[in-house]
Amino acid sequence: MKITALIDEFQEIEIDRTQLFQKIKSKTNADALIVVTSGNFTQKGLSASVDKYKKADILKKQGADLVLELPVYCTLTTFDTFAFAAVSMLEKLNCVDELAILCEEADEKLLKDMIQFLFIEPREYQQKIKLCMENGKNFATACAEVTEEFIPGAKAILEKQQNIHAIEYAKAMKRMYSNMKIRFVNMNEFIERQDKIKETSDRYAKGTDVITRFEARLEEQLMQMLALHTEEQNTKYLNEISGGYGPMTKQILKVYNKCNIQNGNLFFEQLANVISNQNYSTEELRRYLLKVLIGVRHVEISICGIYSYALYVRALDNNAEKDIYKRIKEYSWIPVLLESSEAEARKNLKLPQMDDSRRMLLELDWKAQELYGIMSGK
Repeated sequence: MKITALIDEFQEIEIDRTQLFQKIKSKTNADALIVVTSGNFTQKGLSASVDKYKKADILKKQGADLVLELPVYCTLTTFDTFAFAAVSMLEKLNCVDELAILCEEADEKLLKDMIQFLFIEPREYQQKIKLCMENGKNFATACAEVTEEFIPGAKAILEKQQNIHAIEYAKAMKRMYSNMKIRFVNMNEFIERQDKIKETSDRYAKGTDVITRFEARLEEQLMQMLALHTEEQNTKYLNEISGGYGPMTKQILKVYNKCNIQNGNLFFEQLANVISNQNYSTEELRRYLLKVLIGVRHVEISICGIYSYALYVRALDNNAEKDIYKRIKEYSWIPVLLESSEAEARKNLKLPQMDDSRRMLLELDWKAQELYGIMSGK
């Protein structure tokens, strides 16, 4: 059985996944397609548009043969760590032949040259990046401009977010010494654009509104949580989440106390304004606050990094007789779990192959599921 995989966050980009999945399977001559996706929260620190079980059902109807969930402790991270964790999971299945990587209007040879260059990151490149950032440019802009100096044409490629992601997946494969073959797929032909300019604009406005509402619920949950404990307890806990990074803890508690005095509800907005002056993005803030609410502690996740993050695999399915499931169950180097409901997720915690470390990490996914239910009003 030849198996191809795709890492898909199932967010933002409106693409015809039915056609995309068919094309990937056809181009790679695959007998089965595995899709790896985040759970109820995305790498951007947002709530998924649908819960993970419904998401898996949709992806399977569109042509995925099996959907695997990336654990929440791997999702709420920087994108390079997200990519590495996803690639690590697939590598440890020990039976995936190819990884399909989506890119956007990128010359494949040029893209491969950039991947090799950015994987090595020569000293001169690093020094120029540092200088650009000292002059006030953010990392993405600095990376695009400096890479262009070494590889003409690189800037245009790095201006598209999907290409940055593609490069990170490919770099992760190099770091893992992966045996999987890379298959780049131009996603442009699958983007649903026909006469949809107004619809796209409406969807953007709606998306912005959804983010604002999510941030308001995030603010509400965090303030409720902090109110239950003393400042000393909150300081200790927030430092555990951040890995002892005191400035973030101090800023959160300072803004929290200010909002309490003013009896206001602008906690998230005020905190976002404060951290933006310290080169932190709103995206990073959302991820951090979600980790606070779920209980993703820095020290525990650092230990996971020693094991390349992937300590188990969860298939969002209810059919243990599927050939693809049997295949990965047989070959995988790490435990493979099957679940299609919250009840099955609870049962997985008690499985004998789930030692204390894996059980602790699986508990985080359960807490994320509970938080998603609260924040979505379910």
